[in-house]
Amino acid sequence: MNASANAASSGSAAPKKPKQRLNGVVDRSLVIATTPIQRLDLSSKRLLVVGGTNGLGRAVAQQALERGAKVTVVGRTFRDSPSTRLTFERADLSSMREAVLLGDELPAESYDVAYFSLGIMAAKAREETVEGVERDMAISYLSRLAVLQGLSSRLGTGRPDGTPQSRVFVMGAPGTGNIGDPDDLNAEKGYKSFVSHSNTVAGNEMLVLAGPDRLPGPAYFGLNPASLKPVSGRTIWVRAVSPTAWPRVWSVCWGRRRRPMRSGSCRSCSLTPSRVGQGSCSTTRPR
Repeated sequence: MNASANAASSGSAAPKKPKQRLNGVVDRSLVIATTPIQRLDLSSKRLLVVGGTNGLGRAVAQQALERGAKVTVVGRTFRDSPSTRLTFERADLSSMREAVLLGDELPAESYDVAYFSLGIMAAKAREETVEGVERDMAISYLSRLAVLQGLSSRLGTGRPDGTPQSRVFVMGAPGTGNIGDPDDLNAEKGYKSFVSHSNTVAGNEMLVLAGPDRLPGPAYFGLNPASLKPVSGRTIWVRAVSPTAWPRVWSVCWGRRRRPMRSGSCRSCSLTPSRVGQGSCSTTRPR
C-alpha cells in the first residue's frame, strides 16, 4: 500500500521547469588590453560606488583610491575617513524615495564609472520595507533602477570631449538568463528566500540588457561576484571573478576598447556583450 501511494505521488509530481541559460556567442574580435593594477593610473578618474561602505564595494573604492581616483561612496554607515578624494553620501536605499532623490541629486556629470554593489540575501522569512516592497527586491534591485533613472542620462556628460564613454557596472547579474518568478516579483503569493532573491538577479540582468535602450547614455556591464565573506577586516573571495580575471575587469572599468563591443562573449576578457554596438555585457561564469 505504501509502495502504491509512493508511486502515485511520484507520478503526479509537477515536471521541473527547464533552466534558462544565456550563453552568448564568442566574439573573438573583441580585444581588451590589460594593465596590471600596480601600474594603473586613475588620477584623472571619478568613481561612484553605490554600496561602497562595506564588503566588495568598499574594497573596490579603496583600490581605486590607492590608484589615485576620486571616489564617492553611498551607504548607511561610513567606515572610512573622508578626504579630498573620498566623499560620502548617506542614504537608506531600502527606501525608494531616498533612491530616487539620490539619483536626481548626485553630481553624475563628472563621474566616469557608476558601480552598483549594494545588495543583501533574502531572509528566511519575508521582510517588507515601510513602502510595502519585499526587502531584498528593494535593496538589491529596485534601488539601482531608481538611482539610474535619475542618473543615467547625466552620467559623465560634463567631462571633456573625447573622454571614453561612461560605464555602469551592475553586480549580481551573471548573464545566465535567470527570469525569477514574473508572476510574484514582490513575493506576496508565496515566499521562498532563494526564489525571491532570484527575482533580484533577473531584475539586475534586465538592467544590463535593457539599459542601453531604456536608460541610454552609459555602457552597461553585468558582473557576478557571488558570495563574499569578510574575515578579520579583509574581504575574502568565496566564489567570485577569478583572480586572473580581476585585472581585466579593472581594464574594462577604465581602459579604452580597441573596437566597439558586439553581441557575444569574449573568453579573452571574461565578458559577454549582450547588445550589438551598445557596449552592454555580463560576465560569464568564472573559469
